[in-house]
Amino acid sequence: MEYRTSSSSASSQRRSQPAASRTREGSGQTPRNRRTAAQPGASARRRPSDSGSPRRAQRPYQEPDPRQGRRPRQEPHPHREPHSRRPARSPAQIRRARERKRKRLLAALLFRGILFLAVCGLIIWLVVKAQTGKEPQTVNPAASLPQGTFPDESIAAPESTAAPPAPQDTEAPIVFADDIYVTAGGAVSYKKAIQAYDNMDSLEELTLEVDNSQVNLNAVGDYPYTVAVTDRGGNTARASAIVHVLEAGSAVVDIDEVNALADQILAKIINDNMQPKEKLRAIYDWIQEETHYEGHSQEDDVALAAYTGFTEHTGNCFTYMAQAKFLLTRAGFENLVITKVVPAGNDDIPTHYWNIVNIGEGWYHYDPTPRKNRRDFFYLTDEELKEYSDAQPGYGTHVFDHSLYPEIE
Repeated sequence: MEYRTSSSSASSQRRSQPAASRTREGSGQTPRNRRTAAQPGASARRRPSDSGSPRRAQRPYQEPDPRQGRRPRQEPHPHREPHSRRPARSPAQIRRARERKRKRLLAALLFRGILFLAVCGLIIWLVVKAQTGKEPQTVNPAASLPQGTFPDESIAAPESTAAPPAPQDTEAPIVFADDIYVTAGGAVSYKKAIQAYDNMDSLEELTLEVDNSQVNLNAVGDYPYTVAVTDRGGNTARASAIVHVLEAGSAVVDIDEVNALADQILAKIINDNMQPKEKLRAIYDWIQEETHYEGHSQEDDVALAAYTGFTEHTGNCFTYMAQAKFLLTRAGFENLVITKVVPAGNDDIPTHYWNIVNIGEGWYHYDPTPRKNRRDFFYLTDEELKEYSDAQPGYGTHVFDHSLYPEIE
């Protein structure tokens, strides 16, 4: 009885102690080891005793090794980045990412569309080239009919490939005749004093007829002559001028001499490498630089006026026009002379002369006479010249009869 009493009191004493004090009693075992020791048959190892019992003594508690039961640490792959969780993206970043994705998709679709159109265009071009490279085959409708029969009238005949007829020429040429100065007993070349232009035929294709029946080259005086120019369409234009027969020994300029002077000047200022318009500008500048303007000079003989300008370098607008006429003609450019129209009874309005020229682009105004305001009248259209003329005080500087001249650009 005493034994039981003492053991029950001891157990009650242990229960009354706190849990922390009960954890280690006797041999310092943890609660886990104590529970293990309470079950001798579970997992406790027994040391054989001297009496041959298979029971073994219990091992002392050892702290578990934290490295036991864990996989060895793996080094990161040399070609891979270490895995890290992507941080959360804001709504703005998500919108920008979606916008970039949408743009990439649109760019890809656009590229494919352009590539598709290019391929289609290449295929169409190859087909058209193959079709145009073939020679057209003409089919004779009568060849497919049985022998001994005639083709039906309903079968259309092949279209004619003949060239369309040329347009009918109904416009008459434009012709000008200059006065001629000659000494009594001399000879006259009418062709050198005539200028003609046609809208369809060249100068070589025009027919020239001169009526000089009233001219007497052996007697001093003024005699009229008439020239008629006819184109291939049968249209005829006429012009009249005066042959001035002077006394023997009078100063008369030979046209061939004036042409020789013009050729010498052109050889210095133009060359074959220049464009037509560049040649026009060179002639225009030479006349203005080498001629001094004087208010009065003779306005009857064009050849004499040109000769005076080439040799004496003085003259008025008639001299400037005469020099331009000879230089342009010798350079191979078509040109005509325009005379300003002065109303009757207005003798105080000065007369003016200038040129129009055609280098293959149509007729343009060409007036080398200098102005005080230094206005350039090189290669002007009709509208540009009219605008300047209307802006000047008085009657106008360049008023003329358009019906006497070809259409000006």
